[in-house]
Amino acid sequence: MKKRIENLLLALLFLIVLVSEAFLTKDKQCLDDLFILHNTKENMSGPIHESDVEQYMTHLNNELGIPEQKLKYITSTLTQYPNLGKNIESIQEEAVIEDVEFLFDVLKYSYAGYSYFATEDVWKDLENRIISSIKMHDTTMNRDELIQMLCTNLNFIQDSHFKICGYSPIVRSHFYYNDTIEIEKDSRGYYVKDNRQKWYIQSIENNENVEYYIKPSLNAEGKLCYYLGLLDTQSHTHLNVVFQSNSKEYKTTIKVSRSESQINKNEKAYTYKMANNIPIITMGRMYNKNAEDHSVEEFVESAKKISNQELAILDLRGNTGGQSWGANVWFQNFTGDPQIPQFSTLKLWSNSKRELPFPSRRTLGGKSRIICCKSYRKLLDFYRR
Repeated sequence: MKKRIENLLLALLFLIVLVSEAFLTKDKQCLDDLFILHNTKENMSGPIHESDVEQYMTHLNNELGIPEQKLKYITSTLTQYPNLGKNIESIQEEAVIEDVEFLFDVLKYSYAGYSYFATEDVWKDLENRIISSIKMHDTTMNRDELIQMLCTNLNFIQDSHFKICGYSPIVRSHFYYNDTIEIEKDSRGYYVKDNRQKWYIQSIENNENVEYYIKPSLNAEGKLCYYLGLLDTQSHTHLNVVFQSNSKEYKTTIKVSRSESQINKNEKAYTYKMANNIPIITMGRMYNKNAEDHSVEEFVESAKKISNQELAILDLRGNTGGQSWGANVWFQNFTGDPQIPQFSTLKLWSNSKRELPFPSRRTLGGKSRIICCKSYRKLLDFYRR
């Protein structure tokens, strides 16, 4: 019996030694892995060389893109004859087709929304459809007919910056609302109160998906509530609403008003005021109108005034947009940390050292390249070399 106990203890001791050695080996391996990871991170954070960037670049052949002679033609022609298109009433069929092909090349290689609005196949199908329609005309084509044809086929481009001879294909919507009837919400749905009785909204415009017509808002006391609201391309003066309370049903029409444009039109974009010891900053646009306007600079400095405030209001309603540097510097002044914008960018440079619609300030020279980077700073560093 004694001999058996001794053997058991020896086996247990041997097992403990094996386990301890395994843990020591694992700790050493983890430590080695940590140093490897540290050295790898140091190498990754080191200076970026051009050879590192090359692997992320796609080198294009010289035939791809807009031919150099076409770029030279369009830039020189528009400079010498800025009103050229306005003086032409009819165009030869061959010239129309050539212009349409050139237009789609410009869209493909110069328009930022090209891949956003459609695929390559869709664009090519549209181009072929337009050219087929042109060939159905006589030997010449009226200028206005061509404009109408382009507008009809490109009306899917919902971009307010995109225009064809001054015409924008964007479909504009208006917001219709009623803020006189306050709507509340519970686990059963949306309702209005008549004394203590709750009338639940069953449908709006024969649609039982009532959330589509109900928008969150604040009432006059600043409390969260809901109002009727609809963003639509069609005009509305009333909405048909069906209420239900227990077994009772009530149908009615509720008047709605069209919201007017809230875009800031004040001459001075920036204002700063105090209300109940709370600073309120209003900024209507992110650019200066002229040399005497210093709205953006004043806005940038306002961040320092409120950086230590417990409460502050930044009112950007109706801001028309503009340059991004003002917002970046404002955040830097407010947080105390430099702001580094992170985004993806893609550029295509042609061999002609020209870029439509504006001449490029700097090119890569020889070969056309597409560069896709996730850091704007890296892109700038690459161009500086």
